[in-house]
Amino acid sequence: MASRTLLKRMFLEQKSLLKLARWIPVVAILEIILTVSTAHFFRGGIDIALAGGETYIRFAYALMAVIISLSLTIYLRELIVGLLSERAIAALRSKATQQLAYLPIPTLERMHSGDNLSKLTNDIQLVKRFLDSEGYQLVVTPLMAVASLAYIVYLNWQLSLASIIVIPMMMLATVKLSAPLQSYSKALQEELANISKTNQDILGGIQIVKSFNLMDVVLTGFRRQVDESVRRGRAIAVRRAVVSSVSTFLSFVPFLTPLAIGNYLITRGQMSVGALLAFINLLNNLTWPLSQLPNHYASYKGALAGLSRIYELIDMEPERQTGAIFASDGEQIVRLENIRFSYTDQDVLQGLTFTITKGETVALVGPSGGGKSTIFKLITGFYRPSEGRVELFNHPLEDWKLEAVRKEIAVVSQDTYLFPTTIRENIALGQDDISMEKIIAAAKQANAHDFILGLPGGYDTLVGERGAKLSGGQRQRISIARAILKDAKLLLLDEATSALDTESEHLVQQALEEAMTDRTTMVIAHRLSTIKNADRIMVLAGGTVVETGSHDELLEANGTYSRLYNRNLFQQNTEGGVA
Repeated sequence: MASRTLLKRMFLEQKSLLKLARWIPVVAILEIILTVSTAHFFRGGIDIALAGGETYIRFAYALMAVIISLSLTIYLRELIVGLLSERAIAALRSKATQQLAYLPIPTLERMHSGDNLSKLTNDIQLVKRFLDSEGYQLVVTPLMAVASLAYIVYLNWQLSLASIIVIPMMMLATVKLSAPLQSYSKALQEELANISKTNQDILGGIQIVKSFNLMDVVLTGFRRQVDESVRRGRAIAVRRAVVSSVSTFLSFVPFLTPLAIGNYLITRGQMSVGALLAFINLLNNLTWPLSQLPNHYASYKGALAGLSRIYELIDMEPERQTGAIFASDGEQIVRLENIRFSYTDQDVLQGLTFTITKGETVALVGPSGGGKSTIFKLITGFYRPSEGRVELFNHPLEDWKLEAVRKEIAVVSQDTYLFPTTIRENIALGQDDISMEKIIAAAKQANAHDFILGLPGGYDTLVGERGAKLSGGQRQRISIARAILKDAKLLLLDEATSALDTESEHLVQQALEEAMTDRTTMVIAHRLSTIKNADRIMVLAGGTVVETGSHDELLEANGTYSRLYNRNLFQQNTEGGVA
């Protein structure tokens, strides 16, 4: 029931598939009728030809017409099934990819990208292989067998009965031997997903792997996974081999009877040569397709295993899409009230309350793990607090449509991500209608324009995967440029200058200060120059704000900030570099 529900759901969710699927019974019935008709006219033509009748030519024309019609029907079958397969797979792939894009950040962080990639490739491919041909054959083969059986019974019911007695044995063998294939297939797909995870880990962390000489360690684990996938694949192959060999053997058994008995009937004048040939031809349509049922059934089970994993992804709860669009005005830009939040059992933030007003630049400082980056994730709606309330632009974040509120926020993080496109596209970042002049202006503010012009393709230079063709400082400046270009009301800088050398950091800091004009900014930083220039410094410890004030005020208070400062937590700029 669950299996049928998956397939039914796939078709019901795609109306274009239903329109195509309606033609499949028509094509199937035509193919069955024309196949049987081919044997019928073949029988008549052979008998007339052997008897020397003058009407042979009419049978030849009729047989040719039937064969041409059958060929056209098969063309339509392949066209319809091919279109259905492509549309179904495109829709599944689109739904799964869209779901990944709209899943909440906490859900994505619990998943492995390698497993998701396996669902979009290996599992999708299993479904496609079934839809391309196996699914049609799985449905039509039994119908073709029934039609062929009816005609051979019409030709000679005694001979038919003697020939087909073995067919129930074939069906029983097929069902019994094929039963475990779905569980085998799903286990294999999960093991292939584990291999994809390991591949992703090796490629993503290759520098760490090499730096710590972990090649043998990770490859040993990888080989174990490959061996396990081979073991599971071998179990499927053995099962399929047994099913196919048994079915193939049984498919030949029915032919021994008509060859022996048919010869006897012909010599006694009780059966014509044409009838015997037509009988054997249609008996082949009865036994050979049934012998192929194990392969079709195995493909069916594999497709169900793949569909199950794909729909597991599609059915996950997406990020909230509802909410209102409010005006981003007013004096209060950010307010967190009695916020409590934890990633595990231990609270990262507890009882956190603060307000940031329009035009303020606020620096967040404190020991590592104090919840500074978590605050940014709460403000952007990536996470929801377990207690308390987040307000943006005088409205609770829960009332905002997340897409709308994020248009008012620009983020520059320490871990810069660039898409494998051009520098121009990475700065514009989806703003297709933005002018080149504005892109260049943003790059100049971020101190990126000069180095961009020095690249072979200028602004059309491809940056490579994750910006691999650029240095860390260059990637960071591109990230800052796109934040400047977004021109959002709230700017969140999470160690935005951490990857820059001293000279670039100084120039970018000046550019950011200019960009902060008439804009509310929150900064997570360890650079003393960044912290000192903030209008207000909030010191986090124990999951809450323990001190607030300017740099001088906090030093005079001789509290947590002063102790952090005296322990050289903050990097202090000097004339020649970073002390």
